[in-house]
Amino acid sequence: MVKRCIVRLHLDADEHYSLELISERRGTTKVQLLSRLILWFVKQREAIQNSILQGTRQNSDSSLSEQLLEQLASAHALGNN
Repeated sequence: MVKRCIVRLHLDADEHYSLELISERRGTTKVQLLSRLILWFVKQREAIQNSILQGTRQNSDSSLSEQLLEQLASAHALGNN
């Protein structure tokens, strides 16, 4: 038997509405959608997780992909995969 944990999530009305639209469009429940998103997130490298949690530099003209590549290169150079 799979042991499960319950996590509460607080969304404002607009965020909840957007989540409902995405789950309807994808033909999945909000719980399934969020579970898959969390599973994807925890499997990412630390540099990508940091980018998502901290956002990207606002004063830069480079694209998100360029910023992520830069962070990955820096992490690799330091030995922090």
